Amino acid sequence: EPGTLGRRVKVGLLPLALFANGHTYFVQRYQEAAKVEPYAVHATYTFDGATAGAKQFRFREAGLWIEAEEYYHKDRFLTWDPTPPEGLRGRTGLNAHLPV
Repeated sequence: EPGTLGRRVKVGLLPLALFANGHTYFVQRYQEAAKVEPYAVHATYTFDGATAGAKQFRFREAGLWIEAEEYYHKDRFLTWDPTPPEGLRGRTGLNAHLPV
């Protein structure tokens, strides 16, 4: 046939749970509902426009990036002081937010 160079191509569909795109894996988490571990994940979905750094971060966040063990298991505590700043203490209610 013209334009084929005498070659044939086979096309098929891969199961989404086993060959996940970024949205399906990171956002929809389809692999959890299907109870399978994907063979491959393509990082197509990031918050910043799909830069390489953002894609790498998404894989790290999911534990899919090869890193030294301490990368994933160090400094895992977040502390928070719920005391409001001095300027906000004692000012509550509608009158504190809107001039009357």
